[in-house]
Formats: sequence, structure tokens, C-alpha cells
Amino acid sequence: MLNMWMMVTAVKEDIRGITIWQATTGELRALIEASLEDEQLMSKEGPALILKLVKQTYVTYLEEKAEEVFEKVFYDKDNHRKKGESMALYLQRKAVVWQKLHKIKLEMPKELNGYITLRDAHLSDRAWDAFSIWTKNQIDYDTIVENLRKLDRPTIGKPGQTTTLFT
Repeated sequence: MLNMWMMVTAVKEDIRGITIWQATTGELRALIEASLEDEQLMSKEGPALILKLVKQTYVTYLEEKAEEVFEKVFYDKDNHRKKGESMALYLQRKAVVWQKLHKIKLEMPKELNGYITLRDAHLSDRAWDAFSIWTKNQIDYDTIVENLRKLDRPTIGKPGQTTTLFT
């Protein structure tokens, strides 16, 4: 968030460090005051120094541990398709889940990603039958996503409203 603020702020470069310091409270403010001199805060490098200090101090909280990510990705019930959720929204959420694995440099086989995406979609028996015909029982991720999207069909009604076919 700090990097995004740095990109869009109109605050002069030489006072950005002071501005960031003024916005902090508690433990973070004490850390900045104890570690950086006033001249450093008032320099153009102030924000970078603050960011570096925060990253060094809180590194254990900033890095996601592989075991925790793995547990969340494979065993968290929130990754399953919710009742009444459109397939498009579910697939978007699932793509974010797979990105979490990519961030920790853990690549899964495309067939495993596809199978888990399909399993967590909770298809009805009727949808499963149609889906099996469309995919010819291929379970790679791209095939699964392409065909799950076919289950989302717009209906006549309110503009922008969709419903899931065969649910």
C-alpha cells in the first residue's frame, strides 16, 4: 500500500518520509523514531528507508509460509464454490488461490489443479453428465475452466443477471 501511495501522492519527495512518520502510531512509530534520524526522514530516501526498516523488522509476518499456504489452498472450505455463486466468480476466486501457490514457487501439475477446481465446483449430477461429455474426461486445468464457463449461461431477465445451467 505504501508503494501505491508513493506512486500517486502529490506530497513533495523531500517530505514524504515525514508524512509517513506522522501517519504512524504505536510500535511502528517508536521503531521509526529509534532507527532513523530526522535528516533521513526529511530526505528523498526517507520512504525507502522506512519501508526497508519495516520489512527487516517484520519479515516473519510478511512472508507467507509454504505450509500455511498449502493448507489454505487445499483444505480451506472457503475455496469451494458457494451455494448460489456464479461459476465465473468461483473460477475467478479459484485462479487467485492457484496464484498463491505460484507466489511461494510451488507448481502443481495442471491435471491436479483441474481436478481440484472441478471437485470444488460442486456440480449437480445433470451438470456432471454434460460436463463429462464436453471434456471427454480430460482434467487439465485449462480444459476444466473452459468447460465450467459453459455452465454459466445468461438468461432473459434483468440486464447483467446470470444463472448457472444445470445446478
